[in-house]
Amino acid sequence: MKMTNETSYRVAGVCGLLSIILFSIEIPLYAARGLMPSNDPASLIGYATRNAANMLIVVLLDTMICGLLLFFLAGFRRLIRDGQPSSMWLATQVFGAGVVYTAFTLYADLLQGVIAFNALSGDPDPSLIRAFLSSRYPVFGAMTLIFSAVLLSAASYVAHASRAFPAITTWIGYCGAVLCLVLVPFAIAGGPNPTTLLDTVHLDAISKIAIVPVSFWMIAIAIAMFRTESRQPEAH
Repeated sequence: MKMTNETSYRVAGVCGLLSIILFSIEIPLYAARGLMPSNDPASLIGYATRNAANMLIVVLLDTMICGLLLFFLAGFRRLIRDGQPSSMWLATQVFGAGVVYTAFTLYADLLQGVIAFNALSGDPDPSLIRAFLSSRYPVFGAMTLIFSAVLLSAASYVAHASRAFPAITTWIGYCGAVLCLVLVPFAIAGGPNPTTLLDTVHLDAISKIAIVPVSFWMIAIAIAMFRTESRQPEAH
């Protein structure tokens, strides 16, 4: 059965909203982990053992979120292509930024999964736990913020240029991109300090802050997708 343009737009919108719902489920899971451990081996092992199941659940949720995000961005790209083919290259850049964004997330989840399985092995290695927790700092810090800004700014520009979405979605995207860039210095300066509000691992604060503007933009775009009818390419 052939999928119509309207159906593909709506499927993409549903995927976007589902990803936001799954993300909202993750927030209390991160909060339940408590404070980050010190460098003491017993503290590291206790933290990893206590949160192993929590980490594996988050890995599963993140995997589904990443898949839904790619479906959503593919629908965004198709809508731009159908309405204004000349903006296709920009829509492809948006999709590419989304691919990199999901790659960062899955990389961090790989480290998180290794920590959990190591903790459940019966002979946890505190050196491994410390190394893998530290390896997540750059992913959930400046890198996430920068690529969030790239995704939002490129998507907002192409949405404005193609006139495929309401103007409000453009401004939400631009404001979100600015917020992400403003937070970059905090992510770089914060470092792995469990006592700071913007610690890059404790509750994965920076990552979750970066997701907030992306989430608002996705909700606005998803609603617009539900209201979008099939578009014919503009004549030039």
